[in-house]
Amino acid sequence: MNLKIKHLVICLLSLALLFATLFVPMSAKNTTEMKKVQFGFPLNFVAQDFSNVGGFQFFPRYFKFDPKNKIENFSVVNSLASLLAIFLAVEALVYVLETLDFKIRQRFGSRG
Repeated sequence: MNLKIKHLVICLLSLALLFATLFVPMSAKNTTEMKKVQFGFPLNFVAQDFSNVGGFQFFPRYFKFDPKNKIENFSVVNSLASLLAIFLAVEALVYVLETLDFKIRQRFGSRG
């Protein structure tokens, strides 16, 4: 596969994975933590305020990213660092899989 296309696909996959990390439920252990629930992985890069959520207050309480809820804080640096970490992890995984594929083809392909 062309290297430019491969890296473009890996970059798009990394962006999709970064976006998907926003929807991993995060916990709040008290009402103070509900004011700034952090989302994102491996580094938190989005914070939302869930202190206005009514109902019975039991803890720990889990929240998912809500696009309708106001974003209190967004860190560009943490989002870029998370994207880079995810990109490097996917790139390493692809490299390992390509190396294994090459070795398997080399070992079993010559017997045919």
